[in-house]
Amino acid sequence: MTMNVSLVGSLSVAAVLSVVAAPLTAAEIQPHRAIYSLSLGSAKPSGGVLGADGAMSYEWGETCGGWTVEQRFRLRLEYADQDAAEITSNLVTWESKDGTRYRFNERRLRNGDVDEEIRGEAHLNQTQTYILGFEGNAAKLNAAARAALEEAAASSRKGPGYQILVVNHGGPGEGGAGAKPEEERLAKQRTEVVRTELIRAGVSAATIKLASGGAKSIATPTSQDLLGPNKTPERRVDIVLEPNERSGVAEFSKPEQTTIPLKPDTLFPTAHTLFLIERAQAGEQFVVRNVFDGTTVDDATMISAVIGPTLKPGLDPYDKPIKNTLLLRPGWHVRLAFFPSESKSEEPDYELSMRLLDNGVSQNMALDYGDYVVRAELEEIEPLPRPAC
Repeated sequence: MTMNVSLVGSLSVAAVLSVVAAPLTAAEIQPHRAIYSLSLGSAKPSGGVLGADGAMSYEWGETCGGWTVEQRFRLRLEYADQDAAEITSNLVTWESKDGTRYRFNERRLRNGDVDEEIRGEAHLNQTQTYILGFEGNAAKLNAAARAALEEAAASSRKGPGYQILVVNHGGPGEGGAGAKPEEERLAKQRTEVVRTELIRAGVSAATIKLASGGAKSIATPTSQDLLGPNKTPERRVDIVLEPNERSGVAEFSKPEQTTIPLKPDTLFPTAHTLFLIERAQAGEQFVVRNVFDGTTVDDATMISAVIGPTLKPGLDPYDKPIKNTLLLRPGWHVRLAFFPSESKSEEPDYELSMRLLDNGVSQNMALDYGDYVVRAELEEIEPLPRPAC
């Protein structure tokens, strides 16, 4: 049997394994470093696989704005009718805590030769806020506000569709509650100026709505860079881009530059594991989501999950005894089935089973490729610190 490099589907799984450290809440989920040994669990005689061994290590860390994963994977397969093959991979990812941005970088080798390098970033459509300031008591945009407006217009053209709100945030004496008639007129003039400039910048008038509000808005990073640190203007109008659907795009720089649209409601790996833990805690037994991990130049993979009943803290019969408080947590037996993008088959490419603890640690894992099963046994684990944000 010739091994398909999709065995590094176990490297897609690597993204899944790495995300089993995803945080539910800071008080319950512990970032950690873990080492697993890999071995052949079982094999069909017709598959031609005689043996498997290797190791996987990953480090899941937390930054103030996101979650990081650094993973190393090595698997050697022995065959009945051909030379042994060794697959290795180094995978590094970062995912924002709001689950909307994701960066990925993976290098895979086969028998010491580079097999594939994949690098890029992806984002999901999200609400974007651009804060605009005005000069004095006039309806004239300042330079930073004009730059933010141009950026908002450009962003609206990149997405699949946005509803655009032009929101006046004037307080008393500036067009808000208790404003005088002349102040109300000024506030209206400012929103009309923004609307006109958006249309001039190429935004469809049909997508723009005018509104008033007093809630605090948080500028997008780009808008905040234009404003400067802690420089939200007192006299302001916000442009709020609300996406019509939560789809997105993945932009690859390796193996070649290409852009792939992502399905609506796609999750990135950490957000997916967070979703699994939440659904398990809610008592659900079967869930399906599309997940993009960046380990193939393709759209999101559909992953179906079967979740067992809650397990009390303690060892499974197959778990290696390790004294560590990280393992003394309740969890669930979870089986994930991976279906590639646009696949019409009712059979998954591969399956992953594991015991997933409520603090994000996974034990007793098995990667099932149909002809053979690779077991991943936890050997060592240690907690990692959280940042002082």
